[in-house]
Amino acid sequence: MHKMVSFPNGLRLIMKKLDFLRSVSVGVWVGAGSAYETQQNNGISHFIEHMLFKGTTNRTAFEIADSIDRIGAQINAFTAKECTCYYTKSIDEHLDKCIEILSDMFFNSNFIDTELQKEKKVVIEEISMVEDSPEDVCHENLAKLFFEGSSLGRPIIGNADNINGFDKTKIQKFIDDHYCPQNVVISVAGNFDFDNLTELVTKYFSNEFDKNQYCLKSEAAQKHLSVSKTGYKLKQIEQASIAIGFPSPMFNSEHTYPMMLMSNVLGGTMSSRLFQKVREELGLAYSVYTFMSSYKNNGVFSVYCGTNPQNIEKAVETVVAELKKLLKDGITKEEFKRGKEQLKGSFILGQENTTSIMNVYGKMLLISDQIFDLDQKLNEINSISMDDVLNTAQNHIDFNRACISCVSSRTDIGDLLQLLN
Repeated sequence: MHKMVSFPNGLRLIMKKLDFLRSVSVGVWVGAGSAYETQQNNGISHFIEHMLFKGTTNRTAFEIADSIDRIGAQINAFTAKECTCYYTKSIDEHLDKCIEILSDMFFNSNFIDTELQKEKKVVIEEISMVEDSPEDVCHENLAKLFFEGSSLGRPIIGNADNINGFDKTKIQKFIDDHYCPQNVVISVAGNFDFDNLTELVTKYFSNEFDKNQYCLKSEAAQKHLSVSKTGYKLKQIEQASIAIGFPSPMFNSEHTYPMMLMSNVLGGTMSSRLFQKVREELGLAYSVYTFMSSYKNNGVFSVYCGTNPQNIEKAVETVVAELKKLLKDGITKEEFKRGKEQLKGSFILGQENTTSIMNVYGKMLLISDQIFDLDQKLNEINSISMDDVLNTAQNHIDFNRACISCVSSRTDIGDLLQLLN
């Protein structure tokens, strides 16, 4: 059973009650991410996420962690392109304490300069860690290529120059612009009392916002039409990373599930076509997979393969051949049936964990202003036809708009785009 409460100031609370459990997850979702940043402040959403753990007017950074550890709970956060989420998971009797701690971090973080300077070093180390992962670099470069000219192409983590330039004034300005009630969703899943939870959120969140605080909800990035291009990054590594990106449906559209089904058939599982062809039959890669990244107005479907640098062309040719075969002949009845069961399984199994449930309800409401409904999703999946899958794939997998990202030690790679013809 779920309920939603809309407060007069625009704050929204979505609650999913699971009274057969003893745990509860609380998420504070904010419409803030790299998609809403400028080139000059790129990375600030992620940096603020870090800073909210670094001390408040009531607690030091250690006391925040200690307050959570004392009640056997968990606390964490993440930043994405279009949202930031701060969340806890605890046993139900400590729900009030978790909400109070999240509220303290959200409203009372003090952004002391000494902590700012220390956390800049931490985030710059995180940037270096990403740079040391060829797979991460490959995906990041693909986003830059595919969404070139759009805010969606900017990295979530930002860059060192920007990070070093952040100060309390810039941080507070971004918070004032985005951390306002109209742009926040509180999502809770687990065992709780509806009335008590509503009172807690009223006390610790709704009443804490400035009565005159108002901002427009974050606007989605404009619909982006990618232009086919290739990007190379030279790294002295043993394996080459290759990612190919194609247009994909936006978040929660009618084409989302047919495209997800196609992705599963093509490269989502160990029985998928690419896994069987590229890894099992040809032995070209240990890692080969596909996935979708969906946003308010945009989406990208990605194919990734890690292979020996000398096999780059062969790997791309194999992936392209499998894609074109699927676009020409569609999928088999057995693949269709298996793909549906995989989609339904992923949704149903995701409902077995309070944090997963909190995530899906919070993101759905924040991004699309809709309430997640498992039965509705299952009905949508069951209603997909084989023609839906083929038509969706044909309408989105456009080789004229494909982008290729490659990270390798080779210096003699030709234009990989020619292999798409």
